[in-house]
Amino acid sequence: MLLRSSVSDDAPQRASWEPTMQVMTFYYCVDAHRRGWLRPDRVLTGAQRADLLAGLSTWVRADHDVDEILARFGPPSLTLGDPDPRQPRTLCYVGPDRHDPAVGFHLGVEPRRADGPAVLLATSFDEKPLIWTPRGDTYVTSGPSAGAAGQDAG
Repeated sequence: MLLRSSVSDDAPQRASWEPTMQVMTFYYCVDAHRRGWLRPDRVLTGAQRADLLAGLSTWVRADHDVDEILARFGPPSLTLGDPDPRQPRTLCYVGPDRHDPAVGFHLGVEPRRADGPAVLLATSFDEKPLIWTPRGDTYVTSGPSAGAAGQDAG
């Protein structure tokens, strides 16, 4: 399932680095999935979900791009945002039990690397605070809208 968010044409560089809309949409999708309202493109098996969660907190604390995420975890259950690999989006992964926490990989595109693949900025796991990558942490502290992106609570 692909959910697109609209982006203003008057700020293309800011829009390409701004993942806020996809992060918010992720939490709405998690709620819809728990209620049984969402039909994901792919549901991970129990073994695939266990593999995704094994070492996740360590893996996401390093910088990765969309190609590395897809190679490691396979196609997402949902793509929130533009399907173009060079555009910001969130890749969501859900398991067979809709009450299990979903995982969201939030990607943005650095303006200075606009022709490259989207890069991982943060990861969501259920309703816990975002886990920021080093690149995402830089975005939060010095990016174009650092205050709006949120802060890691711990």
